[in-house]
Amino acid sequence: MAGAPPGNQNAANGKKWKAAINRALEARSKAEGREILDALADTLITQAFAGEQWAFQQLGDRLDGKPPQTVGSDEDSPLRMAISWMGQSK
Repeated sequence: MAGAPPGNQNAANGKKWKAAINRALEARSKAEGREILDALADTLITQAFAGEQWAFQQLGDRLDGKPPQTVGSDEDSPLRMAISWMGQSK
């Protein structure tokens, strides 16, 4: 049987990091992390204006989403398939 087993928790595992960050933000700011999160966003924008490449990438990823990631090129592929059809002769 293909696919994930019933009750797959992969998506929930990815949210553990988000939950930990939210707890840390709340611990630093009593207003549910909003002020500290705004300060962090301001720092990110400041770094982008200062020319930091990583800040540009983070802003782009947050605003436009991450670009699709390529797995490899045709040259790297260990398997190539060629299909040809032979026409019927009369």
